[in-house]
Parts: sequence; structure tokens; C-alpha cells
Amino acid sequence: MEKDKAIKIGLILVIVAGILIWGINFFKGRNLFTNENVYYTTYSQVEGLQVNSAVLLRGHKIGHVKDIYFTSSKYDQLTVELSIFSDIELPKASIAKIFSSDILGSKAIDIIIPQNFNREDGYVQNYDT
Repeated sequence: MEKDKAIKIGLILVIVAGILIWGINFFKGRNLFTNENVYYTTYSQVEGLQVNSAVLLRGHKIGHVKDIYFTSSKYDQLTVELSIFSDIELPKASIAKIFSSDILGSKAIDIIIPQNFNREDGYVQNYDT
């Protein structure tokens, strides 16, 4: 009888812990069930860009800003870590432009793909800058 109670309590705790982990990641804007690639871009100024800001391609959200940190000890360059859905292929000549995404001044990153893109030039690989 007590063994059955202990098993039920243990099972409930495991389920609650799983829901808690999923919920925390959901509110952080992360999805545990999708594969994402990580790309890096550098800026001299991020103009108020924040972690979890949207990354857009032609107005469609394809990812989010994962981290922002200084690249050098002189604090003159910032590296922005982008997390983008793995099914999106970005050409090597793509440009990541920071822009105001709404009337309140929130910032986002717009990926601009050049119109004269040649598939032979290749695509950005996971963890590329």
C-alpha cells in the first residue's frame, strides 16, 4: 500500500518537474521541440536590441536573439548570438539589420537576402559569423 503511494508521488513529481521546465522555457521564448541553428553577427552598437528580440526574414519570425556580449576587451564590438530555425538556409551574403519593430521602439533583426544570390556561393553553416 505504501509502495503504491510512493510510486504515485514520484510519478507526479516527475510530471510536474517536466511541465515546470517546459513552462520556464516557453516563457523565455524557447521551444524544446524544435531544432535551431546558432549564428553570430557583430555590431559596433546594438541600439537597444535585447535578448529574445525577434529575428525576421521578410516579416516572418524565424528565430530570436539568444545572447549579446562584448567581443573585445576594448568594448568596441558587440557579438549578437542568433538562434534561427534549422530549416531556414541563409546565404553567405545575407545582412542582419537592426530596426525598430514597433511604435514603442522595440528592436528586432531583419535578415536581408541579396537579390543577386547565387546558390553556388553557399549557405551559412551552424555557428558561423
